[in-house]
Amino acid sequence: MAKFYLASRYSRIDELNRYRQHLEQRGHDVPARWLKGEHQVHGIEASKAIEDVLIPADIAVKFATDDFNDILLCDVMVNFTEPSRTGPTRGGRHVEFGIVLALKAVENVTENYVKSPKLYVIGHLENIFHSLPEVDGLFNDFNEFLDALDDGRVRL
Repeated sequence: MAKFYLASRYSRIDELNRYRQHLEQRGHDVPARWLKGEHQVHGIEASKAIEDVLIPADIAVKFATDDFNDILLCDVMVNFTEPSRTGPTRGGRHVEFGIVLALKAVENVTENYVKSPKLYVIGHLENIFHSLPEVDGLFNDFNEFLDALDDGRVRL
């Protein structure tokens, strides 16, 4: 089956772990370390720790490297967006989306020499890049995505 990377606001980790379980029940793998609780510093969420300057830079680099490597190894990225103006955000999910978008551009230029993950957006079109043709599909919610996955409309 496929390896998935689920990208969202860190504060949605419990919700995303429920989605991870749905995918794993279907035989897929969701090995993202941020979802497995490996991005905690003494019990503090990594994103909050960075915001409050409680995390050493070397640990922040490790977490960013983990995420980058997890993305490079995935077959499918599912990017969960937010409605406009929902409050302050740090935007890590935008960087993760951008990494896959860049891989898709390189794949096109190198005639498929570089493998890029499939790219799906769940939620609102949060920025103009979510409208690009490199996005393989847009879904209103995770249940709609799962239905499309089950009936073959989601390409892996």
